Amino acid sequence: MKRVQGIGFALVALALVSGCGGGGETAGAAVPEAPATTAAPPEPSATSEAVSPGAADPGDAGPDVTGTWRTIAETDLETLTITGDKVTTTGKLTCTGELARQDAKRVITLRCPGGEESRSTGQVKVKADGTALAVEWDSSTPWGGRIDSYRKAG
Repeated sequence: MKRVQGIGFALVALALVSGCGGGGETAGAAVPEAPATTAAPPEPSATSEAVSPGAADPGDAGPDVTGTWRTIAETDLETLTITGDKVTTTGKLTCTGELARQDAKRVITLRCPGGEESRSTGQVKVKADGTALAVEWDSSTPWGGRIDSYRKAG
């Protein structure tokens, strides 16, 4: 009788260790994963397309960048003025350019006299309260390009 109990106990232990797979699964077999679902990207809203790149829009997390901005450090660009999609600078470099949206980011493209290229394309970042702005200029160097920082004038 003890031998029958021992065999029964061994079978129960074996079933517990193997996980009682059920459904014909064997111990160590991979459990199939549920198929991944992908959500369709949101459709662009007509509102965001109709708003100028400088203005705050409901689909943009950043505040309005329209206006004149003064540098907070010594730099060749003393002021940066944004009006709609037009950009102008004053200082040692007097440049003109455009502000556009690329992949939900604001990007400035400048043309400066004398072939200055260190500030030709840069991404605009704005402080949440709209009082400060920085432009991170693109660069081919591994450590990145210049960063110009501004405060809202007036």
